[in-house]
Amino acid sequence: MAKLFGGITGRPSGKIGNIIYGAARTRRGKTATARATFSPSNPNTPPQQAQRNRMRSLSQTAKRWNPTRGRAQWNVIEGNLPVYQSILRLLFQASDAEGNLTIPRPVSLGPTPELRNLQILSGGGSGALLISWNAHQGEGALFTDQVQIFYTAGAKIDRTEAQTGYIGTEVIRGDDEAIIYGLAPNTEYLAGIWVSPTAAIVPGTDVFAAGTGSEVQWIIGKTDA
Repeated sequence: MAKLFGGITGRPSGKIGNIIYGAARTRRGKTATARATFSPSNPNTPPQQAQRNRMRSLSQTAKRWNPTRGRAQWNVIEGNLPVYQSILRLLFQASDAEGNLTIPRPVSLGPTPELRNLQILSGGGSGALLISWNAHQGEGALFTDQVQIFYTAGAKIDRTEAQTGYIGTEVIRGDDEAIIYGLAPNTEYLAGIWVSPTAAIVPGTDVFAAGTGSEVQWIIGKTDA
């Protein structure tokens, strides 16, 4: 029910029917306002449901790909969008209507040399994702460069919390490989891998400064059966 303050010439406030009265501040001072209410249409059609499920799955992946050590590196890749929005945008662009993932577009985090001969191999054991590369020095690359890895199941139906994660420590260029255990056997995974020089860690922290990483290398392969 609307109320009139100051009699019939006063300001109305409240609701009459589908009209809501209020006040807004303008150059002439406070002015009475009126706006019609409406209930937004939400038919919840199958395409809408599919789109929402797609976005929900990709959003959960973006949250789990929280690059603690590389946050500053990722924060500047999409017009200074925060890391979560940047990663979600990449995943959305690389997914089909159901949310199944392919290789995302190239992303450069800085001038650090990327890994050479990057590939996913068998031999890590059932449910293991064995990522291999050639360690090398030269052209600005050091064995002590630190490797960070995103991984997730490529198919939406396989993409659970346990099948998605971020590795931010304990892998260096000189290791030649990284093995991720505890995944679903004989399942396709997408991995995103980048390298940052140890010297780029911000003093007093365990994070890398913006603009210090390599190009992100995306690769798809299956775990061992």
